[in-house]
Amino acid sequence: DLLTDMDDAGDIYNTSKYMNCLFTAEIPRRWPTIKAYSCHPGLVWTEIFDKSILPFNTEPEKYPDWLKTIGTYIMKALLYVFAKTPKQGAATQLHCCLQDDLVNGEFYADCRLANSLYRHPNIQDEDQGTELWEQSEQIVNL
Repeated sequence: DLLTDMDDAGDIYNTSKYMNCLFTAEIPRRWPTIKAYSCHPGLVWTEIFDKSILPFNTEPEKYPDWLKTIGTYIMKALLYVFAKTPKQGAATQLHCCLQDDLVNGEFYADCRLANSLYRHPNIQDEDQGTELWEQSEQIVNL
């Protein structure tokens, strides 16, 4: 069941992204003329990281200032090496908006169909997509 109680922020985030993919795959099944794509921009360095002590964002009072400072520098160094700029992060969304030959209802990353590294194996599962859609309709009283 997709709507279980979760207490880990990573699980909650990942499940929400998975649900976005299920919704995206469900749209063309219900309305074939509507184009829908889910996109993974990658790790994008935005100003949110400038104000964040990422490694210590839960209960920061537990950690000494020197450790938060070192952790922040390490995190920013990793972001500098591995993260995309905002313009690079927008490329896949723009690709999906501007290309005509994409697979409707699919998941894209780096301006192409997402590979298995990014894809959950069940993002095209019709039963889960239908179940999520119908549960969502019940939640919002449609």
